[in-house]
Amino acid sequence: MRVAQGTLAQREYQWLRQYQLSGTAVRLFPKKIDWQLANILAEQLDGKALHTFRANYRLKHNRLQLDNIYLDLTEHKKVLMAL
Repeated sequence: MRVAQGTLAQREYQWLRQYQLSGTAVRLFPKKIDWQLANILAEQLDGKALHTFRANYRLKHNRLQLDNIYLDLTEHKKVLMAL
């Protein structure tokens, strides 16, 4: 689960209006995504501890694309992951 920060997708706004939801918007991701992401982050960090992680997520052609990735306030390259 991730707190949705920044602009919500049009579909997300539709859900909020349709179901009259309020509170903090979150996004749910399959556990498989977390495991793949953890492995990629471990490679990038080369054994160092991770204190903060921030990225923009985008689903594109059945792949999860991460950009504007920051690991401990340091910017990193894009990561593509298959779903």
